[in-house]
Amino acid sequence: MILLTAVFRELAATGRMTALTLAPMNPESNLYTALLEALRAAGWRGVHTYFCFANWTHPIAGDDWNTYLAGRSSRVRNTVQRKTRKFLDNGRGVLTITRDGNHLESAIGDFTDIYGRSWKREEPYPNFMPGLLRLAADRGWLRLGLAHYEGIPVAAQAWLVVEGTAYIFKLAYRQDYRQLSPGTVLTAHMMRYVIETDRVKKIDYMSGDDTYKSDWMSIRRECRGIAAYNPRSLRGGALLIAHRLRSKLKRLAGSSGA
Repeated sequence: MILLTAVFRELAATGRMTALTLAPMNPESNLYTALLEALRAAGWRGVHTYFCFANWTHPIAGDDWNTYLAGRSSRVRNTVQRKTRKFLDNGRGVLTITRDGNHLESAIGDFTDIYGRSWKREEPYPNFMPGLLRLAADRGWLRLGLAHYEGIPVAAQAWLVVEGTAYIFKLAYRQDYRQLSPGTVLTAHMMRYVIETDRVKKIDYMSGDDTYKSDWMSIRRECRGIAAYNPRSLRGGALLIAHRLRSKLKRLAGSSGA
């Protein structure tokens, strides 16, 4: 606390730093509380927190696939069983998970194709994901799931398994095959794989508060940010005034709507 206060006091002293933002952070951590206290003690003003994103996770605790699935809602269980059976009927659907090897490049190609045909926004850096998938394969982290239907790649999911945790990094499916629920079918297939083959201790959906994540996960946490303004700076003082005005307007809007 003393060291943090000294650092923040020094940052404010010159007046060249107008505002400070620290994000994302775990609001349950001791560091989070210490930073808030240190900023106030160092003379920063308008110290406040704000929501960054939600994080959904689920501890496995030695469960097998059947135990995990039994813990999901009846709607999810019925959907998984019914949609998987329909997708795989007569061998029309095929589910695969690529970790490395000779099929890696073709799997990356299928992932890129599916993503480009999905509802997702176009990647600003098209070489990033292929590069990440290759790096993850080299490190032994990659679990690249693909769903093919009648030979056509229709859904893809990139998971990273690191130190006992399966991180669900990126997923997509083709809109024109949505009626088959290939994303749900592939998610169930990959959940079973990381639980029974990788023996992970936790599954992490990373950032985002999408409704479907609550179907598969059990714990929701919020990541928050900390912001503060330097009153020794002219611009910092102006930002502080603007922040206080916004806060007051929000309170007034909230009270008038009550």
